[in-house]
Amino acid sequence: MGHRPLPPLPRGAGPLVWLRLDRSWPAEGGAPAQLAAALIAARPGLRVLLTHPDAIAADPATQLPPLLPGAQGRTRPDPGPAPEALRAFMEHAEPAAVLSLGSDLSDGLLIEAERLGVPVVLAEPRLPHSEARHWPWQRGRAHGGLSLANSVVVASPEARDTAIRLGAAPSDVMLIGPLVETRRPPGYTEAERSALAASLTGRHSWFAVTVPEAEETAVLNAHRAAVGLMHRTLLILAPADPARCTALVEIIDSGGLTCAIRSQIEEPPTDLQVLLADDPAEFGLWYRLAAVSYLGGTLSGHNAATRDPLEAAALGSAILHGPHTVRSVEAWADLRAARAVREVPRPEQLGMALDDLLQPDRAADYAARAWAVSTAGAAVAQRIAAAVLAVIN
Repeated sequence: MGHRPLPPLPRGAGPLVWLRLDRSWPAEGGAPAQLAAALIAARPGLRVLLTHPDAIAADPATQLPPLLPGAQGRTRPDPGPAPEALRAFMEHAEPAAVLSLGSDLSDGLLIEAERLGVPVVLAEPRLPHSEARHWPWQRGRAHGGLSLANSVVVASPEARDTAIRLGAAPSDVMLIGPLVETRRPPGYTEAERSALAASLTGRHSWFAVTVPEAEETAVLNAHRAAVGLMHRTLLILAPADPARCTALVEIIDSGGLTCAIRSQIEEPPTDLQVLLADDPAEFGLWYRLAAVSYLGGTLSGHNAATRDPLEAAALGSAILHGPHTVRSVEAWADLRAARAVREVPRPEQLGMALDDLLQPDRAADYAARAWAVSTAGAAVAQRIAAAVLAVIN
């Protein structure tokens, strides 16, 4: 059986890092692409060659353009576990280091890298908790097992203990948390943010985003309670269906609150109490301006339009939510673990939670913890990149 064709290499004269992915990672984009970008940012001129078992082979005569953050179409097929294929691939690519991301690593790669004098960093290897004989790391013990890796980067204390049990030196194992994609938050223009912030000076503001019709009463009741305590509080309300804005004007006016639709005014008047945000393209602006954001759909369970909570977290807004968080499950779990969000069990409790969270110190505390969660993936990528650069001559 013939081997896969050798891939084209990224252009340039800088050292090359072979970033080897397994099937638990996407072949394009996601956290691996951000890790590649972190490597290049940390050492300009560095070349990164990504491989994946499911990537499609390209014409070997075509050189890869430089890898750019977020670039697509740069991942090439993995050579597989056969020693001859690994040897041919590494002699062709001449990597300065191998960064293997995931668990699909045969003994052959560690052994071949040692033969060629190429340092290897293993990141998130998803090591087994058992000593099963069929596990390939075990078969490598005759050759030193994980002791052949220069660094092993793990995401949990359990994985650290397993790496050491499989031969890694304790000093070579780094516990730095999971590598996750840091998603880009909605955009906004700084000039517009600055102008609106000036017009809102001295006012408390909160943002209720993609609120379904079933939750409008709870949100408006919470706002009336907030206005009763802090009369200049502003609610920025984005209904799940922007077409609801016209009907909401009548509902809000009849309920004794002043309101306006964002697309119909330049800046909120000082006496405005509810601003209806009818353009989803401005969500980034409202997250950035609001001290607190409530994520619509999480109280009623009508959450088809519920936003990713890391959007608000990345833009510095404290987060309120209901018990229904079936979308973005991992993000919610990370935020809860960091005590970075405030849950409201029932609609009638939204006002009390809002009042508490609108206190400046409380909002800032929650927002800081949420921001740390939203940027954790970037920090992990930078630490993995540092571990790789540390072994490159």
